Amino acid sequence: MTIHDLSVLRVLVIDDNRHFLTIIRTMLRAFGIREIFECTNAVQGFEVMKSTDIEIGRASCRERV
Repeated sequence: MTIHDLSVLRVLVIDDNRHFLTIIRTMLRAFGIREIFECTNAVQGFEVMKSTDIEIGRASCRERV
C-alpha cells in the first residue's frame, strides 16, 4: 500500500455556502492538506487559479433568482 503526502496539495474550493466551505476545509485539513483556497463565487476562484498552481478544485455555486 502506498501512502501519499497530501500536505503538498493546493486545493481550491468554490461554494456560495460559507457553512459548507467550513465543513470542506475541516475535512481537507483532517486529511493533512494545508493549502486550501476558499472562494464564494466563480470570479474569485478564477483569480486564484490565475495566480496559483492548483492541483485539485471543487466548485458548487447556485445562482439565486
